[in-house]
Amino acid sequence: MAKCIVTHPVTFFSTSTGHSWRYLLAGARSDIKRDKAIIQYARKPGLAHNQRWKYQDGFISSAASPHLVLDIRGGDHKEAAQVFLNHKDATSPTQQWLIQPFEDAKSKEDLALLRPPPLQKHLTDFPQPEDLCDYHRLVYHDHKPSPSPKQVAGAAAFEAMRIYLATQKEKGEPVVTPQARDTLQTLVREQIAALQDLISAQDRGEVLHTAEQAASGYFAREFEGQ
Repeated sequence: MAKCIVTHPVTFFSTSTGHSWRYLLAGARSDIKRDKAIIQYARKPGLAHNQRWKYQDGFISSAASPHLVLDIRGGDHKEAAQVFLNHKDATSPTQQWLIQPFEDAKSKEDLALLRPPPLQKHLTDFPQPEDLCDYHRLVYHDHKPSPSPKQVAGAAAFEAMRIYLATQKEKGEPVVTPQARDTLQTLVREQIAALQDLISAQDRGEVLHTAEQAASGYFAREFEGQ
């Protein structure tokens, strides 16, 4: 059984229609449930249960909900036929897939388009959403000596988002609320204060601002756009 987040060019071939879908990077936004359309966007930094998949016996199933698999709506052979989540059916030919690696110059350009630019660059190299999880691990778990300002900013943004999402889940409250952004910014400031020994005094303000931008940008793209 293969379990993965698709981060490299891949072609999904339907064994029933012969059509293909390239660069399938995510499932439905947020919740995983039947009849949700599959969409394509940049890899989320570690928080995305809807980007994790299992491949077994020709089925591509959601790791979070293994009974839901990729299907072709209506079994349509036309171009732009929609891929969606459906209940697993061993007799359905439209739920059978082959996965084949694919990469060329055009695919690299297409993948680059899936990574939205940051709202504004403050550090020499702005922390990208797909890097935040790695920076969080380096700073909070591996305790990397002398992390870069970018790594500290990205780690703080990720930790603030992690705390916010966990708190909302524990309270049974929605993620998007009128107070969400203010709460998230407060959490970012708390994390930067906790990590201040890793940041030079002259960089502290810039790192804070960059962490706030990284957290806000991620939140806006992944939650407010639903």
